[in-house]
Amino acid sequence: MRGVVRFIAVAVLVALTVSRLAAADPTQTPDDKDPGIAYALSIGGALAPIAIAAISADVSLSGNTTGGVTGLVLAGAGMIFLPSAGHWYAGRTWTWGLAMRLVGATVLTASIVNGIECEDCGEHTAGKILDVTSLALVVGGVVYDVATVGGVVRRWNDKHRVRSTPTVMPVGNGGWGFGVVGRF
Repeated sequence: MRGVVRFIAVAVLVALTVSRLAAADPTQTPDDKDPGIAYALSIGGALAPIAIAAISADVSLSGNTTGGVTGLVLAGAGMIFLPSAGHWYAGRTWTWGLAMRLVGATVLTASIVNGIECEDCGEHTAGKILDVTSLALVVGGVVYDVATVGGVVRRWNDKHRVRSTPTVMPVGNGGWGFGVVGRF
């Protein structure tokens, strides 16, 4: 179990520190958001709760149930919100992936609470289907946020980039003028 925890912890650290190789990109200005950072934030935000859950399970198995439960609650909250970190970096606070994870986690929590309170319910196929669907929404929301973060960064950069175009134009009686057109 400790080997798995170490592997997950190392994977999270690598994902958080991975950066794009520096390249001379004439279209990128110092104010542009870096897609590599956005991807690292989203992927790291998806992996960090898994590492927290693994460590919490290890803590719980060692006898500290309070620490284990606290860690699992933090991991659950992290799984809902942290995969959107790359979108937040790019200035987008609400994502479809976050909405999917919130709905999935809410339904899954209600299903678990109902299962705990219902001692005489037995095995219900509908409850299992609901649980699997809820988990699919959570995983789908993570995948959606990671897959779309590059486009969000690109759109932010396009919207906030200052562009100017010098233009030479004819004016009056055969003369020429110079103008600058800009988008701010």
